[in-house]
Amino acid sequence: MSPAAITFCLVTPFLYALNGVLLKKGSSSIPPFASMTVSMFVLLGLSAILTSFAERDFSWNYSENRDGFHTLIAVGFVNTAAFWCLLRTYSYVPVWVYQMFVLLTPIFSAVLAYFILGELFTVRMFVGLAVVGVGLYIAVS
Repeated sequence: MSPAAITFCLVTPFLYALNGVLLKKGSSSIPPFASMTVSMFVLLGLSAILTSFAERDFSWNYSENRDGFHTLIAVGFVNTAAFWCLLRTYSYVPVWVYQMFVLLTPIFSAVLAYFILGELFTVRMFVGLAVVGVGLYIAVS
């Protein structure tokens, strides 16, 4: 892996961990959909600004990017459901417990990528996923 890839692989989970802690703190007195509205409004604003500066060559022409737009609309629905579940989860468990269950993401991702994208499974991946599963069981039981 390149140094840039390693950097992003390390920084991203840190930022999502920070995001989880801040979401639990910020949403403790605000209902889930209101919490989603506030955070997504900020995300929308920042994304629009960054797109206008960093991605000037991107075409917003729907007919040129139809498949991509349809997929991203589906992502919006999935993200809404996932975000709602996340905020509800924080009312039941500590942040670290939820973050431990996030370790299941590679398992779900591998299966979904196999069926949706045609990505292949490897023996090493199955061994790694088994280790993650055992670690999760030990940590939360």
